[in-house]
Amino acid sequence: MKRWWLFFILLCSPLLAIDEKPPTLKVLACKLSEKVRIDVQGPFKLTTIDSGELILNETKGRHGPLTTTEKGLKWREVFANTFEMRIIPTHEKTTISLDGQPFKGCLEIYSIGGTLNIVNEIDIENYLERHLGEKGLQNQKPHTLEAVAIIARTHLHYIAERGAYATWQVPLTKKGYPHPQKYQSIASAAKNTRGQILTYKGKPFPTTWTANAAGETVSYSAMFRKGKNETPPGASLLPSHMTRERKTWSLSLRPERLLDVVDLPDFSQIELFHAEGTRKVYALRFSGDKGYKDVDFFRFQKALGSHLLRSNDFTVSLQGDRIVFSGYGEGIGVGL
Repeated sequence: MKRWWLFFILLCSPLLAIDEKPPTLKVLACKLSEKVRIDVQGPFKLTTIDSGELILNETKGRHGPLTTTEKGLKWREVFANTFEMRIIPTHEKTTISLDGQPFKGCLEIYSIGGTLNIVNEIDIENYLERHLGEKGLQNQKPHTLEAVAIIARTHLHYIAERGAYATWQVPLTKKGYPHPQKYQSIASAAKNTRGQILTYKGKPFPTTWTANAAGETVSYSAMFRKGKNETPPGASLLPSHMTRERKTWSLSLRPERLLDVVDLPDFSQIELFHAEGTRKVYALRFSGDKGYKDVDFFRFQKALGSHLLRSNDFTVSLQGDRIVFSGYGEGIGVGL
């Protein structure tokens, strides 16, 4: 009797649910294309997206161009009245490529007005390794990479939960997925922290990190002006406070350099908006005889370049025919 009772406990234990689907992210891999090439090597199945109804069960793979027609999607054959479908690998060695680029996970295909959207549903852990590989972090120390991996994973879980019913949640960058073997240090950090996320009020929250916060950070919601009460507050007197005066930068430029982003000629005053009573700037206001123009920090930094406007911890002054920015640290002062 004891053996049967133990068997029942093990059978019902959630820890043994090996077929449970891991957390995934939906990545827009291809947008409004007239034609793509999809190559599947190995067993897979095609199903409808909404109901999961089986369309095709293939044991040897399939290769060739994919288009959409008035009658349905066409991939070597026309699937009548089918304008959305999902490619699901049915063997661990099955490989899928889209226009020559390999993809992990499943592909979802949507016919939209005679064009195609392709969405890659990928395990968050697989995506994380590739995502961090784009950030130029591979030379950081192992414990730093592990901290960043936890922060990035937390943000991905937040995106996945918040957009649970969306067709796609993040776009694929123009460079595509970098191969994880190119960044072994990042892959190790992701594996060493696998599944670890931060929570606030019991839920994952939007997160990011900063190269050098210059002594203080601000909450994600205060800087990005969204997700109020979803994120923890910032912190002050961080270790980087000790080196604040040694991590300075300056930028001097002529007012006409800002015309494209400010779109207000002859401005005579610049006002800074600070987040949560800190020194972190989330927006700037340019004023003159013809009114004023507000510009958020991210748009402003993108226009000038992050290599010039290195952080959002700065002061600004008008000195003759020059605008002078004097700042501290590097990054947006949010998170780690």
